[in-house]
Amino acid sequence: MDILEQTKSSAAKMVRSDVYRLIEPYVFKPVSLELPVNKNDVVVRPTFGSICAADLRYYTGNRRPEALRKKLPMALIHEAIGEVVDPNGHDLQPGQRVVLVPNVPGYLYDPVRFPSPKACCRACGESGVGENHCANCRFLSSGHDGFLMSRVSHTRACVVPIPDGVPDRLATMSELASVAYNAVKRVQLPENAVFAIFGDGPMGYITAVVIQKMFDLPPERLFVVGKDDEKLAHYDFATCVNLTADPGLDALPPFDFGFECVGGAQSMKAIDDAIRIAQPGAEIFLMGVSETPIPLNTRDVLEKGLAIRGVSRSPRQDYPVVLEMMRDPVFKTRLDRVIAPVQPEFQNIDSLLALFNLATRKTLWGKIVFGFNLS
Repeated sequence: MDILEQTKSSAAKMVRSDVYRLIEPYVFKPVSLELPVNKNDVVVRPTFGSICAADLRYYTGNRRPEALRKKLPMALIHEAIGEVVDPNGHDLQPGQRVVLVPNVPGYLYDPVRFPSPKACCRACGESGVGENHCANCRFLSSGHDGFLMSRVSHTRACVVPIPDGVPDRLATMSELASVAYNAVKRVQLPENAVFAIFGDGPMGYITAVVIQKMFDLPPERLFVVGKDDEKLAHYDFATCVNLTADPGLDALPPFDFGFECVGGAQSMKAIDDAIRIAQPGAEIFLMGVSETPIPLNTRDVLEKGLAIRGVSRSPRQDYPVVLEMMRDPVFKTRLDRVIAPVQPEFQNIDSLLALFNLATRKTLWGKIVFGFNLS
């Protein structure tokens, strides 16, 4: 049962919301719902959202057929901010700007079944890997309604206040920035370590910006590998390696920490390149998503003693950290570059289709951030 369609008997009150669900690829349908507002919830009006590659995979039908059958119909969008409508007795104010965290661990959405983080799963409790890897989580816009709606009833623990000085459109990047931070914070930095990012798209760019903010590296220790000079031009604080130009990958030195930010079918080559070039003992973080299994060069992994870690999503505890980073003028300026230079609005089905079709064409570099203009 969808997280936004729990039984009314368990809620103290209800809130009406217009929910815009994808019912099949390229087809949205609005539905008016009464959403339960439980004692741990607050009511938020979404104000800005951003379209993710995961949203586009659902929209274009580029998921496995069984996944589409299982998860649709569903409201998309998991990168969103909003304004508090009803604090419901919690420590927020009406009109306060907040980020909506899409990853809801089991012990928050079902405290009866999972009364503590330890009782929920190993990731939430003892292992320390983080609740973004919760075995019982509900990730909104992945099998559960996302934030394409006029009102959201969301657990207070997953509603993060936005600090003064952080613009709305920039705050919408906090979900993706927190994913990058969740990977980078695991680095134990040795002297003169070299970093390599594979992928020149938004995820690679945001990861590079976060690395630079955290470690203040000179360009000769931060490399970005891509194929497009126009995209690579955004990385003026790093050394760029264009795979399509001479000397290509030969310009990349052996590195200590690699971040695969490609995803999809091309992630296989990116991972293979990373394994081949990595220093002995290097760490490689896999951050891109592929719909098909990816072969792995285990010979070099074993010979070099490489550590390969998967990083997905981000815990709510990381959001205040990246939001505070956004108050720094240099970080703010760099991160703002990843927002596409358009300012569309979501008003109805037609405008929603136009938004997703624009994102699907991929004629713009960066993230498309749109405003909600719903009643």
